[in-house]
Amino acid sequence: MYKNLSIEEIISLLDKKNNILFGPFLGSYSWEISNWSGFVRWYMRQNPDKNYVVCTRKSRKGLYDFNTKFEFFEFEEEEKMNEVNFMLQGLDEKMYDGLMYFLNGIYGNYCMLEPSILGNREFLFDYDYQSFDIQTPKSCQSVITSILNKNKNLIPICVFPKYKQDTNYRNWIWKNWESLFDILSSSGVFAVFSCGLENKNHYKILGKPNVYDINEINSKEILNTSISGLTVECIKRSIMTVGVESANVILSHMLKKPSIFWGHDNERYLVDYNPYGINSVGLKSLKYDMNPGMIANEISNLLKNRK
Repeated sequence: MYKNLSIEEIISLLDKKNNILFGPFLGSYSWEISNWSGFVRWYMRQNPDKNYVVCTRKSRKGLYDFNTKFEFFEFEEEEKMNEVNFMLQGLDEKMYDGLMYFLNGIYGNYCMLEPSILGNREFLFDYDYQSFDIQTPKSCQSVITSILNKNKNLIPICVFPKYKQDTNYRNWIWKNWESLFDILSSSGVFAVFSCGLENKNHYKILGKPNVYDINEINSKEILNTSISGLTVECIKRSIMTVGVESANVILSHMLKKPSIFWGHDNERYLVDYNPYGINSVGLKSLKYDMNPGMIANEISNLLKNRK
């Protein structure tokens, strides 16, 4: 129904419907940030009186703000994403078909805008049709506000310690992350938020002075927060973000925050995924082997330039 349609044609079809289901989006986190969630947010704000369902992975619900009337339908993280259709569909064909059958059984009266049908078109929606002013729930806002109120003399900074146990691709060894956290913690200058999805090493930074691990905070169910919601709020409240090339650098740019990042594809992150022209620092590192001290110096330099 929507394949090969222009943005304007898709919007025209949606405008005729009162019940709209966006998703399911189970694929690339980067694409969900830059090519999907911004449009969903923009359209819902333009049309607040419709009924909405947003289908995404559980850990990503914070990408969709809570100021509009809609229902979340969440999916757990256990299923491995299908690399063949990694960008949008995220599951193998049999599992995806089963999921669609299930959704149609519940939401049969909804118009379903299904991203996988739209195809793997990079920059699917023009930025004129996207909103990146993400409004996080009050639960996330109050948690971060409480931390910052205890550290009024410190500068908030957001670090994304991305590390995967099963691959060397786009990895910075965990020893380097620990060293960077030690440098920032001992400086007495920063309140450091460790953000992003949980990895098996995150516990190693617990107890470091002035370091706040979002995974640990989110584990307290009474707070009713989410990893993505807390990460968004931390980025919004920080002076800059730091990490290897990843979806979180893209998210930082969409939230208009400068980032210091390193990896093999600087131009893509500095230009293609930087619609607001944020003055970030991209460091070329084909092997992702930057020295932690060098990263700390870049943080200091960027901080001086912002004063």
